[in-house]
Amino acid sequence: MRAAIRSRYEQWLDRRIPPAAEIRLDQKRIFIFPTRAGFVYFALLGLLLITAINYQNNAIYLLAFMLAGQFVVAILATYSNLAGLQVRKANHVPGFAGDRVTFRLIFKRSPEKKYLSIKAGWPRQGMVQTSLDLQTESVVELYHHAPQRGLLKPRRVLLETVYPFGLLRAWTWLDLNMESWVYPRPLLTRPLPIIERDAGVSERMSFQQQDEFTNIRPWREHDPPRHILWKAYAKQQPLMTMEFTESLLVEVWLDEALTPGADLEERLSRLCYAALQLNQQEVLYGLKLGSWELAPAEGEEHLHQLLALLARYRSTEYRA
Repeated sequence: MRAAIRSRYEQWLDRRIPPAAEIRLDQKRIFIFPTRAGFVYFALLGLLLITAINYQNNAIYLLAFMLAGQFVVAILATYSNLAGLQVRKANHVPGFAGDRVTFRLIFKRSPEKKYLSIKAGWPRQGMVQTSLDLQTESVVELYHHAPQRGLLKPRRVLLETVYPFGLLRAWTWLDLNMESWVYPRPLLTRPLPIIERDAGVSERMSFQQQDEFTNIRPWREHDPPRHILWKAYAKQQPLMTMEFTESLLVEVWLDEALTPGADLEERLSRLCYAALQLNQQEVLYGLKLGSWELAPAEGEEHLHQLLALLARYRSTEYRA
């Protein structure tokens, strides 16, 4: 029963506030309702009105009507603290399964308006409070738990405010088409079997030649021009040459088929840990994942490409 009600409510929200990458809040997208303090305030108004009618006291009448007018002002002020605000999604920071993914929102205001004490986030994930008074744009980071590997599509994000009096709560639910790939959770493992593949078709021990600096000596005839210290020579110093020796640089391949593990998720977690370790070493590493291959390389960009492949491999999307 509860699931059916929730499904109908989400369908109604999709019609009223359609998903979009950028949304400007207006009366169609903002809901408002008294808070607990607002209901107490409203009950006090009723008590004052009953007292004024019972005793025919003009002073109590005046007080009751003044407080009622203040309540109307609170409705307009609370609504205005969200109305006109522009919200759009920005880049995000992927995370590992069991950790948190960081999503970023950009709030933008018009120069003549200020927005104070606005909370944003997912109620069960934690809310973040922000204000736009001095700057026209503000970047807000929201954190969402990632329970499993795959494509995480969080539910609608909540924006709410009770500013300025706390008597009413204005809120909205926004679907900004946010999503993020969640990497496998790294699993500490012993060294994995490594394939060192030749440039040809055979799989065997293979190395790449790499020049390694060893010494600086006086220039000799027939020295390669690219090894000469031209900057020092330009400063009227003797012509010197850098010496290099050829070293061996291993191309490491990580292969899911050779990785131990009880199931696919465990094997991917071990590959994730191995990739993080190899990224800290001076080796070129690649990945073989079923029919997918990522050529050996190094650097942070290559690491994220490899982790993204691990996240996508035989995965499903889910909402949380």
